[in-house]
Amino acid sequence: MKSALARANPMLLMESAKHSDELLLYFAGVPRVKKTGASGESDHFRTIGAFDALKRVRLAGWLSEHRELETLIALRNGVAHLGHTKSSADILAIFARSTNALLDHLQESPRDYWLDWQRMIDVSINESMAKGEREVRRRVEQARRSYELRVEKLPKGVADALQKGTYPIPLAELSGRDSMFVAGQIECPACYCNASIAFVDYLIGSGSYAERRNSVAFLLCQVCQLRLEGASELDVAGVDVRWAELPEITLKGMAEFYGQSDTFEDLSD
Repeated sequence: MKSALARANPMLLMESAKHSDELLLYFAGVPRVKKTGASGESDHFRTIGAFDALKRVRLAGWLSEHRELETLIALRNGVAHLGHTKSSADILAIFARSTNALLDHLQESPRDYWLDWQRMIDVSINESMAKGEREVRRRVEQARRSYELRVEKLPKGVADALQKGTYPIPLAELSGRDSMFVAGQIECPACYCNASIAFVDYLIGSGSYAERRNSVAFLLCQVCQLRLEGASELDVAGVDVRWAELPEITLKGMAEFYGQSDTFEDLSD
């Protein structure tokens, strides 16, 4: 916003409530005569804050009247907390559209501005997607970019090692739940490492496609921290449960296992 104002006229960055003749000369680019005994260092002047900048770009017609823009500034100033709410994706979309509007006004390329975050922005402002679909794809892109930023700082070959590694689901993810799970592995849609995928044990049956879809609980990638819940989110992320590698006991049929009588052989020998 300040860039757009300064491009039009640097004086638009003046604080109107605290202006002075010296400040006016400063923004007008007129050199001041130093006072006798004044230090050689230049005085520091404050420009307008984000709320005043928003007010002025709106008066100029460069941005919309979305009330969520005030929420964004409050978040930026640390006086509000959004958290993981249902409106978080909408806030990101408004941020992206507002930024693109200013970039268009400045005749700057959005792709040059967003760089590696362009895919995240494209997903966030795609109105053809349902809200839930945008949120899932946004999480996938966020995990992908987070993984790339970490890997690029590591020595060569580490990325290959990470993709070949196996990462069992932590016990904390499996305990304290109403159901027990059969855990397998599948390629993560964000970082392409081996992610864990959990199925409700008494629903997995013999591991057919239909049984896998009906029993899948969640996907968890411990490399990029992506987490998807249920078949619908997996579908949006392009994860096909048919490719999940499951333990042998699942392929034999958990349904048969649970159908056994409640008698056990003495295995002490």
